[in-house]
Amino acid sequence: MLFLNLETNNLTDLPASLVNCTHIYQIHISNNRMQVLPPVLIQMKGIRRLLGCNLMLTDLPENIGDMSNLTFLLLKGNCLTKLPKSFANLQQLKSLSVTGVRWIQNKAKYFLSRSHFVRFLIERGIDRWLGAQPEKLSEDKLYQLFDLDGSGTLDTMEIAKFNAFLFTVFPRFGSNQQHLPDDNSPSWFPEEILALRNLRVLDLSYQGIVHVPPEIRKMENLNTLTLSHNPHLLSIAGEASQCPLTKLGLDECPLLKTPPKEIRDRGFKTTYAYLNRLMTGSVDCKRTKLMLVGLGGAGKTSLVRTLMSTDEESHLTGADAITDGIDICTWDVEKDGDTISYSVWDFAGQTIYYNTHQFFLSDRAVYLLLWNTRLGHEHAGLKFWLNSITVHAPKAPIFVVGTHSDQMTKMDLPVDDMQLKYHQIAGFHFVSSKTGDGIQNLRESLFKSTLQQEYMGEKIPQAWLHFESLISKGRTKKIHVMKYEHVEGIAADASIVDPSEISQAIQFLHDLGSVQYFPTEYLRGHVVINPQWIVDVMACVVSVKQEVIQDGRLMHSSIDTVWSEYHKMADWLLRLTEEFDLTFQLEGENCNIVPCLLPEKRPDFMWPDISKDEEIFEMKMVYKFDYLPAGLFNRGQVRLHGYSEDSLIWKRGSYIEKNGQLALIQQEEDSELSVRVQGPNPNNILFFIHEVFEGLINESFHGVTYDYEIPCPDCTKHRQRDPHMFKASSIRRALELKAPFLQCQKQFHTVPLLTLQTILAPDTNSDYEVHLDQDVNNLMQMQKEMATDIFISYCSGDAPKDRSNVIHPADICADLEKEGFSCYFPEGAALTSREEMAQQLVHSSVFLALISNNYAANEVCCDMYKYAVGTMRRPTICVALGENFDWKKSPSLGVITSDVVFVNMINSKKSVYKSKLKELLSTLQKNEQISQVKSEAAGSCFISYSWANSRLAVECGTKELPGALGFGDPRQLKSYLEETGIKCWIDVDQVNVNDQLLNRIAQGLSEARVMVACVSDQYAQSKICCKEMRFAVQLELPIVVAIVGTGTEWKRSEVGFNSMSYPVVDFQRPNPNANQDLLTLVKSVKLPEQVELTEKRKKKGQ
Repeated sequence: MLFLNLETNNLTDLPASLVNCTHIYQIHISNNRMQVLPPVLIQMKGIRRLLGCNLMLTDLPENIGDMSNLTFLLLKGNCLTKLPKSFANLQQLKSLSVTGVRWIQNKAKYFLSRSHFVRFLIERGIDRWLGAQPEKLSEDKLYQLFDLDGSGTLDTMEIAKFNAFLFTVFPRFGSNQQHLPDDNSPSWFPEEILALRNLRVLDLSYQGIVHVPPEIRKMENLNTLTLSHNPHLLSIAGEASQCPLTKLGLDECPLLKTPPKEIRDRGFKTTYAYLNRLMTGSVDCKRTKLMLVGLGGAGKTSLVRTLMSTDEESHLTGADAITDGIDICTWDVEKDGDTISYSVWDFAGQTIYYNTHQFFLSDRAVYLLLWNTRLGHEHAGLKFWLNSITVHAPKAPIFVVGTHSDQMTKMDLPVDDMQLKYHQIAGFHFVSSKTGDGIQNLRESLFKSTLQQEYMGEKIPQAWLHFESLISKGRTKKIHVMKYEHVEGIAADASIVDPSEISQAIQFLHDLGSVQYFPTEYLRGHVVINPQWIVDVMACVVSVKQEVIQDGRLMHSSIDTVWSEYHKMADWLLRLTEEFDLTFQLEGENCNIVPCLLPEKRPDFMWPDISKDEEIFEMKMVYKFDYLPAGLFNRGQVRLHGYSEDSLIWKRGSYIEKNGQLALIQQEEDSELSVRVQGPNPNNILFFIHEVFEGLINESFHGVTYDYEIPCPDCTKHRQRDPHMFKASSIRRALELKAPFLQCQKQFHTVPLLTLQTILAPDTNSDYEVHLDQDVNNLMQMQKEMATDIFISYCSGDAPKDRSNVIHPADICADLEKEGFSCYFPEGAALTSREEMAQQLVHSSVFLALISNNYAANEVCCDMYKYAVGTMRRPTICVALGENFDWKKSPSLGVITSDVVFVNMINSKKSVYKSKLKELLSTLQKNEQISQVKSEAAGSCFISYSWANSRLAVECGTKELPGALGFGDPRQLKSYLEETGIKCWIDVDQVNVNDQLLNRIAQGLSEARVMVACVSDQYAQSKICCKEMRFAVQLELPIVVAIVGTGTEWKRSEVGFNSMSYPVVDFQRPNPNANQDLLTLVKSVKLPEQVELTEKRKKKGQ
């Protein structure tokens, strides 16, 4: 025996006799109840691979080093705090995973239901830990402990508290206490691991490691190091670059400052190069940007002078000049033996600059948001700046500073409300730059907050800082932008010669704010070394005279006028405005849109009213943002404009036409978008628009959060002008709680949650599965509508207006349809359109050629015959029409029809047409293709069930499951219903038809008139059964629920909640009336027989 799998067996130990199994190579003991590693394992010298996950081990045996042949050791989800000294003896070990107890992956606006919470506890083995506690803490009590608002779900904040609980309660390597470590804290990296010279893969995720020490260099074969989810990890020594690493996992390490986040975000190669450069020398860097923002006249420039002065007064002599663009200076502060270096950015307060300021906002900064207390907070732009910083710099601290406090005795500001909404606010201050009041308190708070930032004290390669200082000399020479080749020369002077490292250093300086560099194909040739210059050239666009940019359109022929001082760089500057979202290129036009200069007025156009008789529907979606950046809406406008066939665009809206569908997107309020769409399939364009905005948020607006609303589908179906709107967040919460339906508040429709999920833009795996089911259903329905049994190919010369003396093709078609066949009968222009007829032939089962002399002489007819027989290989039946059989001598058809058996319906057979028709029908009925497409499901009762609940199935070999067999048998229900005249469809009758059972199930459901869902615990556990019920709900098929088996767990599943809206018959216990009750319900809810669509198809064909 080579492999022994004992996982998930509630084992507490292993028998000593196992030592006799000398041929065991791998043993799997995960998810058991072992408090210590079984001693017998140490004695089993043949073991090479040991898997022991989620055992809650707190120690390993001191003699584990005796397992000297181990090459693979997997100990995920345990509670180790140290390793025994002998662990260093495992010199054959190549792969080691010692991860701590995991926590829940959290994300914004995420809800966790009790059932998912319990599932998480079970999967991680935490339920076993709970059961072992003296207090016997149950899953319910633990859940209630963190469900602070009693809502029945855990929101993002509550999940975060639960995760913190898991981190601190379960032992781990290193520090897992709530107080944060510092640079002087122990590394907590297990030193025994450092001795494993042959180790190639090491995973220490979900631990409390603080530093990766320089001794990591000893691991000379290590190629994969994973340290993700170490919330206290501060630094990785540069010596890690001495290991032959090809992968370094550092996800979700919020305190990690070496390597910096900006470096990590650029991928493994940049991170590895950074660590390698640290080996040549580094500096512990404590620097950040101090960003002063607010309206013009708030006193930003005066406050800068006062903060930087030694006597706390600015010595103002009069009104300061208003800042133009951005003023940047350096402020070095000595604080408790440390030097903090601030790059102070004083932003202009005029709204003309707002479009460019947001692109300099970053997390690597501290913000002072100023407002003039004399003018009040209501019109101070506080909300705009707080929202903008929250979106573009979601981790940076913000101080809200009221100025001119010496001129006010009472300052009114909704501090509590602001603090509750904007968690980044680090404090509120009221100061006077004239008297110095409040300045010292502001300084102290500023210094304290600065030193708490995760990037303070990060190690920066000395060569990169020298490179920065050499570049900065260009600013003193009034140089604003340099060619990349020039910058490469400066890098060489700083001993940076490798092209990839030069690029990495420049991009890091871009992240620091020292330079501006855009590595796009067109912009990468230049590096901007003066941010003020960018603001100036961007302002040229929004401040240019109206005759140059009309109705928000900047023609490319005018760019030399806009940038008259920089005309040699005008093309490059135009591309730069696109990078800053200030302008957008219109696809296929020599023109850029300038959104902030677009006309305010909505252009004239007609939004059509919908008639109830039309196959046109209208849908809407309303987005409500916490904050909607102008750049997001504008970029969405332009991207949609590029995709549309015809469009209109104005400052707060767009009108789009695409594939016969219409869309109207409007910014209704500062933080609200509405989308109205109209067409045969409005969901298609609605989801497309949603994907455009979702894609833009993921690309460039990571801090943007929003909710959206979708209309009640029943209101839409009844064409209500003002439908009830369901919030997406409410639907998701209801899904998490497994609620069966939500209620429309306008017309009080009861809407199944599954129906709402199909309208919801897909976000989770569950959503995608539901949408996929719906798409498959729609495709099958479309295929069903387009499909025909018989393609009738004929020549118009054989279809005269006078039918008295001929057997007319139209008569043959009408008689075939009377017999229940669906036919495609081309007429008019379709008779000469090869393309149209070829498309329809794809959806037809049999090609019926009405051959005649006219047919043989017609090029289109001959081409269609050859295409059907030779290319499509359709089963073909020939009927002879016309006066005689001269067509057999035709050079076009004679050869390929020489051995064809045909039905003779030439004109001389007019008197015996009925017998000839019977001959044709007999030929058609013998055709296998026709017999397969003739549906046995049409108008039937579809019986959905699990084979495990059928005693007949068990007798035929299906495995019997405990509790699966109750009083009723689904297969016997089928027999009973058919005896009473109800035609039934059941999968057991289809198994041997062909190997496409799932397709036949879907077809059976789409053609059935009612479903009997035989629900049970086994039914709820079957993915196919759940899909069948989901299909039926989407089709709005009447459902009768028959409860079978003996269990009740199904009631708490998706099946149970979907069943709540339908009538129920209990077949679990003996009930003499159950069959009759089922029959009555089936008859009462069954849909009427479907009206034939033949005429509709014929019209479509025309």
